[in-house]
Order: sequence, then C-alpha cells, then structure tokens
Amino acid sequence: MSRTTVEMVTYQYKGKTKTITMTRKKRDATFGTLKRLKSGKFQPIYLGPDKKRYYASACNTEKQAREFLTDRDYEIKHGQWKPPASIEAEDFGRYATIWVRQRQTRKGSALRPSTIALYERELDSGLQGFARCPLTYITPPMVREWHGKRCEQAGETTAGAEARLLHAILSTAVKDGTIARNPVPSELLRSKTGNGHRAPTAEELANIIAALPDKWRLCAYIAAFGGLRFGEWVRLERQDLDEVDGHVVVHVTCQAQRVGGEWLIRPPKSSEGVRSVSLPLWLTDIVNDHLKRFVGPFPASLIFAPDKNGTRYVSESTWSHKWSRALDKAHISDVIRPHDLRHYFGSALADAGVGIRQLQNALGHGTARASLGYLESSRGLPESLADRLQRLPAATDTNIVNYPSRENGTEALAS
Repeated sequence: MSRTTVEMVTYQYKGKTKTITMTRKKRDATFGTLKRLKSGKFQPIYLGPDKKRYYASACNTEKQAREFLTDRDYEIKHGQWKPPASIEAEDFGRYATIWVRQRQTRKGSALRPSTIALYERELDSGLQGFARCPLTYITPPMVREWHGKRCEQAGETTAGAEARLLHAILSTAVKDGTIARNPVPSELLRSKTGNGHRAPTAEELANIIAALPDKWRLCAYIAAFGGLRFGEWVRLERQDLDEVDGHVVVHVTCQAQRVGGEWLIRPPKSSEGVRSVSLPLWLTDIVNDHLKRFVGPFPASLIFAPDKNGTRYVSESTWSHKWSRALDKAHISDVIRPHDLRHYFGSALADAGVGIRQLQNALGHGTARASLGYLESSRGLPESLADRLQRLPAATDTNIVNYPSRENGTEALAS
C-alpha cells in the first residue's frame, strides 16, 4: 500500500495557529472486502450495482477470494452481472429439462419420442453430475475431467454423444445470454470407436443369409435389397406388399419404435421416408414363399411375427442376436451390423450407376438441395432400378446349416 500525508487537526495556541499532520497508510482502491473466518477461510463481500451488499461463499485461500471479487468487478463494469439468486436458479438440470421440452428439429417440428427418451437417458446417466451445477460455474477444465471419467466408465462413443448433447444445451444458453461462451471443447464432440464396421460383400451376405433361420432370411433380403430400416421392416404387414409386373413392391408408410417399454407407430424418419420400394425380380419367389409359410392370411398379418406370444413386434435385440449367430456360423469376424445392410443397398445402387436423386428416393433420405427434386419426381425405387441389383452368389460355406426351429424341423447344428 502507498503512503500519504494527511492533515489531521488545526488549532490556536498563544495566538498562534498550529496544524498537526501525520503520515498514514492510504488504502488502495479495491473492489469488495475479505472477511477472515474462524475456519481460516476467506469470505468475499461486495456491493452490487443494485446497492445491496452480497456475502459470497467462503473460499479456501485469499487468492481464490480475491479472484472471485475480480470476476464480479469485471461483470459489473461490463454489464454482465446477475444477482446470485438468479444465477443459482439457472442450474443445468432445470435448464436442460426445459431445453428438451422446447427443442425442435431443423424443420421446426417437435422432437420424436425416441429422441426425447434418448436425451433424457443421457441427462439421467452421464450428465447427472451437472444437474445441480449453475450454468455459469461449468468450465472447460470441469468438462474435460468429466469427459475423461465417462470415457473410462462408458466408452468414447457414449462420452462423445453425451458431450454433443451438453454442447447443444449450453449453445442455447449462450444465445439466451445466460453464459458468455460454451465451455465444451470442440475436440470432445467426436466419437471414437475401437471396432470399425463395414457393409458385407456379396459373398459374405450370401453366407450370412444362408446361416439365418428360414423365417428370418427375408429380413436381410428386404434390408439389403430394399434399404428398409429396422423400424420400417419390423412393422410391415401383408397389405403393405403388392406385386406389380412380377416385382414385389413394398410400401413404407410408417415405422415401429420401442420407447419406454412401449411400442409406438410413427411416420418414417423423414418425410422422404414415405416411399414405395420395388424389390428385384429374382426376389419375388422368395417373398411369396415366406408369405405362404410364415405370414397369416389377413391384410394386417405381420410379415415378421415375433416368436413369443404376447409380443407385439420383433425386438431389435432379438434380431441382433440372430444376426450375430449367423455371422459366427458364416465365420465372419469383422464387425458387420444389421444396419450395414442399408449401406450395402446404397453402395450396390451407386455401383450400378444410379443417380443421386434416385438414390435419395430409394433410401428415403432428405435432399440437401431443393433443385435436385426436379431431376426425379417419384419417391421410392422403381422396377427398372431394382433389377440392377444382382442376385447373390451361392453360399460358399458348406458347413452352414439351418438353426433348429419349429418351421424347418432342423435339430442339429454343424460343428
């Protein structure tokens, strides 16, 4: 602290005027004060722009307390200060709940129930540690520490997905003016998986389908040669199939989603998902054989009825289990997911010379440029393009046999 000479007292003595002066310490111009508590901690005290005195939470060291006062001083001078009561009310958990409720898609529609359920699961699990934390207190070091722990606990893919949700929520908080910048580092938004996946080759797909039980082979055919998503083909009924000029036409109008333990019937993933897909001509006999053996006679009879009574649709876990067993029987060690059959479909069409607009129609994807809509007016996959998909070769693995099932009566497996 600096020193200054201060005039203290002026008086008269024996007709003479005398002034007593002294030198004392001059207090530097600082913001707020610190109170030393009995615990040894330091409590910052400051006067807000509303002329009210605020007593902050005690800090462990004097340095931390002075840094706190410096931050509040900066906020007041730059018009960013908010009363502590309002800051505490804006905790992450409450803000995130409202964010999910009000969130809309890029097209301005409400989030799908499955998306809401996904966000709620991520908030209740991986992001639960931020629930009671004020938005302004979330810092990049805090997020990095959390991300590192989540990578160890749940894996990098899950941690990346949760980081993207955290980033999206806090981006809205920046727009609202609640926080100055997003504390989620951009490099944490990327997901890294240890095992890569790919679409099967034609030979591999032939072996996989041969290893599937008879009842479930058409699932793979429709996904690989019609491009249907799991939720789309699992919901198919007899009335959704037509035969036109020898081709089986699949009408995709909705999908089944399991949310919160209940099945919901929803429109396809996008408006372009409502489409009609013609299967290759060589698949017609396979489809008709499946309809004859495994599908009921009524228009609403499911094409793929579940094995268990009382189950509305085939669950994704059931299909994944059958798919994994078929991969093992086909001696395929690479990671090939059931959803990769859609990639097989798209790649096969692209290799056959299908244009981008036709490919988007066939897969039920949205288009990035509205002008592309003038290139092709129809949606779905017409017969002329379906026949470009080549028949699969014969299965090359002679050890592949059918799994034991009621429909084919097989009782033994290959060793």
